[in-house]
Amino acid sequence: MHLLPTAALVFAILSAVLAVAVPMYYGRRKPGYSHLRHTISELGEMGSPVGKGVSYLGFIAIGISLWLFLIIAVRLLPSESDVFYMLSLVGAGYVGGGIFRCDPGAPFIGSWRTTLHNIFGALEYVGAAGAFLALERSVFWSALSGVMSIAGVIVFFCLVGISFPHPFRGLMQRIAETTIFGGVVLIAWWVYRASV
Repeated sequence: MHLLPTAALVFAILSAVLAVAVPMYYGRRKPGYSHLRHTISELGEMGSPVGKGVSYLGFIAIGISLWLFLIIAVRLLPSESDVFYMLSLVGAGYVGGGIFRCDPGAPFIGSWRTTLHNIFGALEYVGAAGAFLALERSVFWSALSGVMSIAGVIVFFCLVGISFPHPFRGLMQRIAETTIFGGVVLIAWWVYRASV
């Protein structure tokens, strides 16, 4: 019985590690790339020398790893499935964002690919913020709900902040991504503790 909870925790941690490692690795390989100014999407943008690797290997792997955690989590805690379904939008954001690479500069408005990329990106942030805020509705998550509510608000405000160009767009996205994947690992730890 310890195998499934352990696997869930491992997949959650793997998705978080990949979410950090992929931008760090490919960011060093893209000339002129700045983690403070540029979004993660700009690593995978059309025409980027590292774009295909970031999108098809990195982003999709992150989404699949997260989905594997959530599939197991739903099986372990079916009564809390609404939170896991909302978090699945984070995986959808990564997979969809990887398939539909954005235009150079990751503009808010652009080609049909950029439009789809941005829709999937919005799903990621709305899904994470919604999942974190939904923890307040359940006694099971009560010990986490205060900190996760703050995390949900941070993710929402970061979504607004990265929706237009400014010199710290990349930094705001890193804050959001750190909050999202930190929250995912915390939720996975809670699932693990409840299941062993």
